[in-house]
Amino acid sequence: MFKIINEFIIKDNIVNKKYFYILFSILVLLISFTGLNGSLQNIDEMLFARISRGSLEHNSWLVQMEEGKQTFIKSPMVFWTAMISFKLFGISDFTAKIPSAIAAVITSFAILFICLKLFNSYKTGLMAFFIYLCSLQVYASSHQICTDSLFQMFLLLSLFFSIKGIKDNKLWFLLSGFLNGMVFLSKSALGFIIPSTILIYIIIQRRWDLLLYPIIVFLISLIFSAPYFLYLYLKIPEFKELFLIDYLVNVTYQKGGHEFLDILKRVSYYIALLIVFILPFTPGLIFVFYRKGEEEQPKNIIWNEYTKILLIYFLVIIIGFSLIRQKMAHYTLPMIPILAMFLGKSLSNIKSRKAYFSLFIFALIVLTVFLILYSKEASRYPTYKDVVIGLVTIYTIFIIVNAILFIKKTDGKIGLFMVVFIFFITFTIHTAITVPLDFNSDIKSFASVYKLPAPIYVISTNKVNEGNKTRATIWYMRKRSIQYNNLDHFIKDAKKVEKGAYLIFYKDYTYKINEIYNNFKVLQSGKIWNIGVVN
Repeated sequence: MFKIINEFIIKDNIVNKKYFYILFSILVLLISFTGLNGSLQNIDEMLFARISRGSLEHNSWLVQMEEGKQTFIKSPMVFWTAMISFKLFGISDFTAKIPSAIAAVITSFAILFICLKLFNSYKTGLMAFFIYLCSLQVYASSHQICTDSLFQMFLLLSLFFSIKGIKDNKLWFLLSGFLNGMVFLSKSALGFIIPSTILIYIIIQRRWDLLLYPIIVFLISLIFSAPYFLYLYLKIPEFKELFLIDYLVNVTYQKGGHEFLDILKRVSYYIALLIVFILPFTPGLIFVFYRKGEEEQPKNIIWNEYTKILLIYFLVIIIGFSLIRQKMAHYTLPMIPILAMFLGKSLSNIKSRKAYFSLFIFALIVLTVFLILYSKEASRYPTYKDVVIGLVTIYTIFIIVNAILFIKKTDGKIGLFMVVFIFFITFTIHTAITVPLDFNSDIKSFASVYKLPAPIYVISTNKVNEGNKTRATIWYMRKRSIQYNNLDHFIKDAKKVEKGAYLIFYKDYTYKINEIYNNFKVLQSGKIWNIGVVN
């Protein structure tokens, strides 16, 4: 076994491809489904899950329903996939997130196949996949109900078949067009990314024989996606204002903020986020460009005849998002696979031991800064405790492994693969144990206590940051709550609270609330919040 592994690392040779793909599938499934059983956390998650549940209950597949009313806040794919999951497996937090986990699995295979097609290297594909799925942004998106995991999957699949169309057979562009149509149905305007990338690549390479194909990809995309939007435009009067204007126009184009300096600031913002999101492998970017003493030069990694399409794709995305006035961390998601692929290619062929030293020093600095920040803010983020312990543990292991390999003078081609693989395994174990960011476990448990149709009042606090309770109560208790940002804010209206009303409140407020209401009863206590009723 050791001989087989060693031959794979040194020679990049697969002895038995069947066993390789079985092992690859197991690794992808493990990290994609670990931690999926946590509560819904993000406020958008609550919204998407609620709309999916409401649409399913009204059997409304074309028009999304929120609390019995039509809504057009997003393209439909995220709702369709959640509705299918609810219908097949029942309505729960876990089933709401299944489509995102499946999308992460398929995206991982797309990354592997792109690396095989462009770099002809299984080792590069494996390392890229490890680095990609260890990104905190990727992990968060693939473990939530959200649009990002879905459009990421369709984008990369469309990119893969476009590359096959360029390298192998032009008929693959037809499949690329279909998948790009799914991008339009997942996140509307992002369907322009692939046709733009292909067109720019053709112009740079002067591949005039391919000039017709980005147009074909775009037209096929419209054939599969436009009928849905056209139907709503013609049949639903509100669609134009709620989706086309409020969502598309106001988000993608806002007045001001389009000056060159503003765009440059947003590009810098996304680059800074990417540096954080590919930790702890960020120093590897240096070795993508600085290849002194190495056999493979930078141009062979990022700018040869075929791999330059990845860089073009990356630039189209980062510049495109920078033209939008809004700055969102999750906009970096489609940029991360490209960095992972370049890092995988670079790190899989480095001989120098300096890479260990760089990774060691950088990880040590990050860990120190992280611990200082958390020590100051820990009281406000109590549910992060297990996550912090896990991250500290895996970063410590990462630092120790790099130190040992540096001291032992282990060849980079062997050691760096081990470093990436060990971090991936420890990260997977960490996520399986901690079920990270489980913000709403209290409110989830309160759902069985609450009885409709009584009103709910939520009294928040500045002492802890636990997400948006209003949307959480709508998802778990199916009732919109009246929100107060602190106890003093609530006291002004305390006398107006009617009999039978429920209060969800920060635990430290219990004594004071009992003073306000002689007939108040605490029904259940949670880790941070309590629920009670005014009798």
